[in-house]
Amino acid sequence: FLGMIGVIDGVIVSLWLLYPFAFILQNNYLFLKKEDNWNLFKLIFPGRIMSLILIFILVNSNTPSWKVPLIIGLCHVFSGLLVIRFIYKKYKIKFVLFSLTDFKESLLLNKNIFIGSISLLLLKDLNVIILNSLSVSSTSLASYSVAEKITKFFQASLRPLNQFYFKRGVVLLRNHLSPSITALKILIKLTYPQAFV
Repeated sequence: FLGMIGVIDGVIVSLWLLYPFAFILQNNYLFLKKEDNWNLFKLIFPGRIMSLILIFILVNSNTPSWKVPLIIGLCHVFSGLLVIRFIYKKYKIKFVLFSLTDFKESLLLNKNIFIGSISLLLLKDLNVIILNSLSVSSTSLASYSVAEKITKFFQASLRPLNQFYFKRGVVLLRNHLSPSITALKILIKLTYPQAFV
């Protein structure tokens, strides 16, 4: 891997991987199930602010490029570790190692979700890389990237609503195992407030 992209780029990519690792530590779905997003917010917000402050203080035009993902990644991992500690203390949940067999079974059971997530990633997050590989001019690429960031900003602002209504939808649709008019009415009732916002 490092031979293909170079050592420095490999280090930078590896440091950026701290960011998704931190999301794994955050256990968002546990807090969604417990309807305890306020505590999750209180635990991860300090790390976000800390990374922002450190970026403004420590990063300038002469800063090596590997320092940015290191700062962001470590701050996010710190928040994730706070979340793990909170889960252990408040919910008394014990963490256990899982076997390779359990991992394979889980992957096979949830393969549709996994494939859907990968497809969504390819659709939403790789557009800039694809455009760059097609030799699009840097001005056009920058304009597209800015427009994409603005779109993602608005989408992210609706994410808390989505999480709130997702939990409600799962509870209300638990007895509807197949598509029906009643299930559709429940979904419309839940999505209407989101569409209005």
